Amino acid sequence: AQALARDWQTRCGVDLAIERPQSVPRGGPAIVCRFDRRAALAPKAGTARDAYRLVVTPRGVELSAPSVHGLRY
Repeated sequence: AQALARDWQTRCGVDLAIERPQSVPRGGPAIVCRFDRRAALAPKAGTARDAYRLVVTPRGVELSAPSVHGLRY
């Protein structure tokens, strides 16, 4: 999470606060990043580490990826 926050700050000038999942208010807008191998359509492909799944709803954004590489893309 810290590497991703540094990367976004460097690339976009955006400071992200890192919070534990329990501290995110229910129903409030949130950005959730998580590691999930199912985010890659072909988990054994050479590009699987760069895969990600992005879900955007009025309640927030969920970003899932099998590795930190996917979260950065």
